[in-house]
Amino acid sequence: MVLLAPPQDASISSYTPALKQYYLDIVPENETYKKRPFFALVPKIVTFEGLNSPLPLMYSNPQGVSASFSSALSAQEPTQLAAFTLTRAPKYGFATLQGEAYLAARSSVGSFVSSFATEIDNTFLEMTQDIHFDCYGDGSGIRSTVAGLVGLVVTLSNPTDVRKFSVGMSLELAPAPTGAARVGNCYVAAVNRSLGTITLSALPAGTVVGDGIYRLGSRGPQTNLQGLASWLPVGGPTSSAFFGVDRTVDSGRLAGIWLDARGSSVFDALITLATQIDVNGGTPDYCFMHPIKYAELVKQLGNQVLYENVVMEEYGNIGFKAVVVQTDFGEIRVISDSMATPISYNQWSAAGPTAYAGAYPLYMVQLDSWYLMSLDNAPHIIQDDGLFVIRAATEDAIQVRLRFLGNLGCRAPGYNGVAVV
Repeated sequence: MVLLAPPQDASISSYTPALKQYYLDIVPENETYKKRPFFALVPKIVTFEGLNSPLPLMYSNPQGVSASFSSALSAQEPTQLAAFTLTRAPKYGFATLQGEAYLAARSSVGSFVSSFATEIDNTFLEMTQDIHFDCYGDGSGIRSTVAGLVGLVVTLSNPTDVRKFSVGMSLELAPAPTGAARVGNCYVAAVNRSLGTITLSALPAGTVVGDGIYRLGSRGPQTNLQGLASWLPVGGPTSSAFFGVDRTVDSGRLAGIWLDARGSSVFDALITLATQIDVNGGTPDYCFMHPIKYAELVKQLGNQVLYENVVMEEYGNIGFKAVVVQTDFGEIRVISDSMATPISYNQWSAAGPTAYAGAYPLYMVQLDSWYLMSLDNAPHIIQDDGLFVIRAATEDAIQVRLRFLGNLGCRAPGYNGVAVV
């Protein structure tokens, strides 16, 4: 008997070894966050040289005034001045690429993207993103707090804080910005952006609900630049020296106007805060808030909403859409910024660091009173020795190093304010 092979048609599996893979001629999309309105709009000074930079202001005029000559003479007090002595806070970034990865992905023949350009560009993005995060912070580096803990899954105190975490980010957990951290570092193994949870690679010993979550190496009261939450603390400032100044002697002029508007509409909070800043001598022209509150404002305005495109020609026509709110002293452009997340902790608040936890801040500013001051661009590639790229000493790799040295400064805090809703 002759045994015949069973009949079989040529199938896709039989041709798999010979089939090509069809690739679209596209560049992979970078889905990390790129919108950074406050960072983009704040005026920049890139010549922050010397030991520090004093920002002087006058908060009280001479007081030798009276309807009585003798009283005016005896009541004389000179002009009261203060100077915020701005110092630089550092931040560093590294992009290291192994030699084979560099050579194999240096052109479109072998890769959709250049590995060299991609690693440098994306490290720039992450550095800029971190500076933008700091611009809204209190200088402590806290990104969120632990609200729930099941195994390695951490529920963040504010679900919107998930915007501050990425897979692979190294973390440290601690009960406060100062003192000992929990034993053992970890990194973000997974992120659930719908539920507002992160999964850790390991759980530092002693971690409990209420612990703060920090990027590794970025925890401490003076470790990072002092952001809007530092300059405009909700609840008023503590008496602790802020860049050398006790702001409690005139908190409205030295630490801005603050308003507890919880229970009010976003629109009512804006108008009330703008009025109080106007009374204090300021002319606010921008307000930054989280997209959730921005959407509420749009709904409240209804068919009276008026939009305007804020375009920055000096940065290649980068633009942001703003809702324009009319006031008696001018227009305020309200811009959505996803980094304006609810308050978790503020080391500078006289009401206590967690007094307004969970409330959304609305930062209203007179933009020309602010500066992001740095040594060279924020950030920039380190080329102190003239080299753009350096070779790793112990492996077949090349490396680019990035740096930021600077801080956020305000020459007139009283012309700005914050409301919580």
